[in-house]
Amino acid sequence: MKVEGTAVERSVQDIREDKMNVDEPRLAPLSHEEFKGELRAAARRFLSEEYCDLNLVRTLARSPEAMVAFLTWARYFLSTSNSLAPRDREIVILRVAFLTRSDYEISQHIPIGLAAGVTPDEFHRIKEGSVKGWSAAELALLQACDDLVANHVISAEAWRGLLGAFSERQAMDVIMTIAQYLQLAMILNSLKVQLEPGSSTELPRSSAPQATDR
Repeated sequence: MKVEGTAVERSVQDIREDKMNVDEPRLAPLSHEEFKGELRAAARRFLSEEYCDLNLVRTLARSPEAMVAFLTWARYFLSTSNSLAPRDREIVILRVAFLTRSDYEISQHIPIGLAAGVTPDEFHRIKEGSVKGWSAAELALLQACDDLVANHVISAEAWRGLLGAFSERQAMDVIMTIAQYLQLAMILNSLKVQLEPGSSTELPRSSAPQATDR
């Protein structure tokens, strides 16, 4: 299947050639000694102890009010309140992460995506923008991602595709999930938040040859 004229056809390399230099953060995360007391307690309202230690959270903690506001909104997307099925949500998040070259976002959502049912082969197809092997609903998700990242508005075609496969509420959650993770990618990339120790952007090994759409 060929979706003419959409960014889904193009690889991430085609979309953005330049590679972000992430050798060191622009703003260092607060140290564990600094991130304690009321400040840490504010983050614990939304996160487990383990997640409070993330570089992202300790970086956001440099602006406490913004951290609380961000975590309040961000919690929705990974919760059961989000009407998208976890697999659909992760397809969306991963496509946005690949399009924006957000290494941190990619590294965090490889294990989450695997747990949600994204297969090793699908990780590669999401990254490459392959239109082969997806259902109509999944293609609608990918096209919505590409529209919003490239043009900051969803096309009439993509909107029709979403409403043909999802409820109105789910279509809204698609758009808001894309917007949230596009925002997050801009924060991560601009502040050059470093990967967590032991995390990686290496994709799961695919057992199938990668199909080409050209």
